Amino acid sequence: GTRTHDAIHMLIAGEKVTMSTKLMNELSGRQEVLNTQEWDNLIGFVNWQEKYKPETISQDLVVYSKEFNYVGTPDWFGTVLVPEDDKVFPKEVRGQRVLLLPDWKSSSGIWPEYQAQVAAYASALGEMGLFKDFSQAF
Repeated sequence: GTRTHDAIHMLIAGEKVTMSTKLMNELSGRQEVLNTQEWDNLIGFVNWQEKYKPETISQDLVVYSKEFNYVGTPDWFGTVLVPEDDKVFPKEVRGQRVLLLPDWKSSSGIWPEYQAQVAAYASALGEMGLFKDFSQAF
């Protein structure tokens, strides 16, 4: 997941990722090109990016909660434009730009702890006074 995350980070920063781009493989300790699964993950991200037209507010910002004594680093925070015909978001936000706080995952499933992780990030951002109201964030 780290190499996919790094490649996504590069794309968001406006850098190009090609078949010859080498990223650190923590297992081998060497710079290597992306494997087939990592490319599939990256293509999924690019498709999401084309569909939702994200605008970045922050990327990899360290957040903290003094109240609950934790620190974390959300992968990305920004807005997306929800297409009119979108079936993922509620009807009332279709055609609008909405706040989004996703965490890039490359696992084969969506686990309950992912929701808790993102909720903790949102809570910390609110506590830090960076964003006042997450009731409309998805």
